[in-house]
Amino acid sequence: MNARDSLPYFRHDARQHLRPAFRLTTFGESHGAAIGGVVDGCPAGLELDTAAVQAELGRRRPGSTSLGTSRNEADRVEWLSGIFEGKSLGTPIAFIIRNSDAKSSDYDALRDVYRPGHADKTWEDKFGLRDHRGGGRSSARTTAACVVGGAIARQLLAHEGVRVNASVTAVGMEVAERELDAMDWESVWENEVRCADPGAVKRMTALIEKVRAEGDSIGGIVSCLVRGLPSGLGEPVFDKLDADLAKAMLSINAVKGFQIGLGFTATSMRGSEHNRAVQGGVAGGISDGGPIIFDVAFKPPSSIARRQQATDRTGLPTRIIIGLLAGTAWAVASSMLGWSRFTMDWIAPFGDIFINLLKLIAIPLVLFSIISGVSGLSDIAKLGRTGLGMLVLYLGTTFIAVSIGLLAVNAIKPGEMADDAQRMRNRITYELWVNNTPSVEKPKDGRCLSCDPANRAIVDEVLAAQQQSAPDAWLSGKVEQAQRTKQVGPLQFLVDMVPSNIFLSFNDALMLQVIFFAIFFGIVLLMIPSATAAPVIALMNGLNMVFMKMVDVVMRAAPYFVFALMAGVVSRIAGDDPGAVVQLFKSLAGYSITVVLGLAVVVFVIYPSIMTLLMRRNVFRRFLKAISPAQLLAFSTSSSAATLPVTLECVEDNIGVSKSTASFVLPIGATVNMDGTSLYQAVAVVFLAQYHMVDLTFMQQLSIVLTATLASIGAAAVPSAGLVTLFVVLTSLGLDPAWIAIILPVDRILDMCRTVVNVTGDATCCSIVAHMQGEKLFSAKA
Repeated sequence: MNARDSLPYFRHDARQHLRPAFRLTTFGESHGAAIGGVVDGCPAGLELDTAAVQAELGRRRPGSTSLGTSRNEADRVEWLSGIFEGKSLGTPIAFIIRNSDAKSSDYDALRDVYRPGHADKTWEDKFGLRDHRGGGRSSARTTAACVVGGAIARQLLAHEGVRVNASVTAVGMEVAERELDAMDWESVWENEVRCADPGAVKRMTALIEKVRAEGDSIGGIVSCLVRGLPSGLGEPVFDKLDADLAKAMLSINAVKGFQIGLGFTATSMRGSEHNRAVQGGVAGGISDGGPIIFDVAFKPPSSIARRQQATDRTGLPTRIIIGLLAGTAWAVASSMLGWSRFTMDWIAPFGDIFINLLKLIAIPLVLFSIISGVSGLSDIAKLGRTGLGMLVLYLGTTFIAVSIGLLAVNAIKPGEMADDAQRMRNRITYELWVNNTPSVEKPKDGRCLSCDPANRAIVDEVLAAQQQSAPDAWLSGKVEQAQRTKQVGPLQFLVDMVPSNIFLSFNDALMLQVIFFAIFFGIVLLMIPSATAAPVIALMNGLNMVFMKMVDVVMRAAPYFVFALMAGVVSRIAGDDPGAVVQLFKSLAGYSITVVLGLAVVVFVIYPSIMTLLMRRNVFRRFLKAISPAQLLAFSTSSSAATLPVTLECVEDNIGVSKSTASFVLPIGATVNMDGTSLYQAVAVVFLAQYHMVDLTFMQQLSIVLTATLASIGAAAVPSAGLVTLFVVLTSLGLDPAWIAIILPVDRILDMCRTVVNVTGDATCCSIVAHMQGEKLFSAKA
């Protein structure tokens, strides 16, 4: 037989006095011109009631019930051969059913997407290509041909006195109560559920409608009763009757289970009990002449209205990487050809549009996701436990990150790699700055190299250079901002968290204030009567879904936006001088390597160690794969806030964190958890001190840990926001904040790297919090 598309409905040898094997071969695709089949093995002279066949087909016709698919097909069978004057000719019976309601354009967006629950990828893996329109051959649409073949077989069996009946006996947990032999078979086609137990129809219908209203689907069981089959059918070994039945049933689309007789129930019985029970009409693979009873389990339909995580053909992370590399290559090429102005004017703006779109979504998404998450908690006590665990993890990982940064910079000493003469000039410049800064009494290490007469020439050289250089307005502004930040009281950050006007907070993107308002709003929703809160919660959930859908729409174009973003970033640095690109990666190499090395230790050593220790299993490889789209977007945008929508999607869909936990923990993490930024600040401060020959003591470096940790909490989750907090750390230590200009050439690249760590840390802590609350993570392969 054709093992691919042929289905043997019966197989008996000549000694059993029945006709040769009845076989159905089907053809066609869901969105092709037609589907159809060829029936072999039907004897000549059978009076074939084609109207009855059409009636059977009409019962499964799409659009014939309100509980099924929205596709509407006429499903008129056209007979091509094998029938003449109402009788079979004994030759192959061929037929087709034309497709008329196939909206193939609806599937254009799925050309490169493997839908969850469908056979898209396995089909392509096997054959090298697939018909993405509705599933092609693997679509349930092709079962219409099986109905026609089955209707012919039913009439053939009726001539042998064999009767076949079937009924839905379970939908989810709603089960028919009547025994199969007591079913009202006449009522099967009188209800849309196709159940022969009228008492169960109402419950099953209500469950289906409830699940569908939620945008979901549900599976069920169909039970079959075959009566009148003679004994002796089937072979004792490989062609057992029950094995053939199982193969036939499991060949139907969406069937995931088959049992005959008592099936799996027999495993809980004793032999003495099982021997007295009805065996289901088959013993030793051979029919015993009694009724054959078997059940067929159908999985829930895969096409549902809810948002699901689909697998891209090339993968979103892969396409984003391609966009990153292509954008960088374009910028280098345009620099060599003198096209940088063109790149800046006509390509880079689309990168800015991408950032703006993500920022547009981020603020309302934070607001509605936190309100939705907090209001979804069962009680306020759980909110307190979740919040406490979250804060402990966030502060703990930030403290560890800063400590690793200090260890790395003291071990590598990148600031001492510079030329000694340059470092001496830097030191003299620092001491002159101290003399002109009333708030700083003396250099941090207490030394005065400018006081040494041997260095007088260098002092004069530095003074002359300072008189000729104009002050940098950008640096002056940052210094003033840092001074204002330093001068406020120790509890000012608490004051800044509470908004006086929430609409101004939205307008100015003050994320901490938005988070405070959202948590406050969600807690109050838990405190008022549920009947009053219900419509508000439903509105918040609906708005949250709208903004999550906006993320999906924007991310479809992410690789192209990332191309424009990278092309603009590199072009701004390089201009029309290709050598500037090379110098970008060569300058400050020791400092850059130290920062990247520290960040790598946090991502690949600290985070997996914490996850393994607290979650009691090693899932970090699956974790990295699950959040890779968010990491790549973080690298492209340098913004935790802009990446937040994608981080939420990855954590919920790929890891399995509940919506309530992710919606509460991640938005707060995008604002207060800055592991990468804190590490970078620690390395930068010590590097700049080394570069200026300033020896910081252990206690002074220890103060960096506290200052950097607190400063990172207030850092905005946007590109280069860490520069402002770096000013705060430098001024708090009595160091010149203008030193920031030294590391500006490589700041953008390092900002991209540290944002990846920030986002990874957010997702790590969120996963651990979810695990400690009893949520089952990584239940499916990420």
